[in-house]
Amino acid sequence: MSDSTGVRIFFNYAWPCAEIMLAQGEIAERQYGLLKYFRDNLHRQPGRRLLVECFPDATRSLLESATIFRASDPWALEHVREYWRYHHEGPSPTTVLTVESMGVDRIWVRENDGHTGILLNPYSLHVESGDRVTVHHRCAIEKL
Repeated sequence: MSDSTGVRIFFNYAWPCAEIMLAQGEIAERQYGLLKYFRDNLHRQPGRRLLVECFPDATRSLLESATIFRASDPWALEHVREYWRYHHEGPSPTTVLTVESMGVDRIWVRENDGHTGILLNPYSLHVESGDRVTVHHRCAIEKL
């Protein structure tokens, strides 16, 4: 995802929470539909306003971290990556796992404790055995 923007990467990390938030009534069906459109259309990116509406806690934390770390643009790609990889303290923190093998829509990974697990691959990452990926809510987000 070398041509990604900070907004697109923020969305990719946040998307795995959308279904849970819909089920809990935290976002509306209309919002979920818009988010799903951006999940399915990787060449498009949502507006910041939609992200703030749908993911208020994460966007607030992103903006706060920009102040703390003196980032000139909170939505800059590197700041967004830094936030999700090292400062997102939500119910499912971001981790880095090593790929074991690839399935059609799934990635098998080796977790830090030696066990293997299965991740969803919503962004169709092209990975090979031995690659490392960032993971949020059991979804592969980025290849490192």
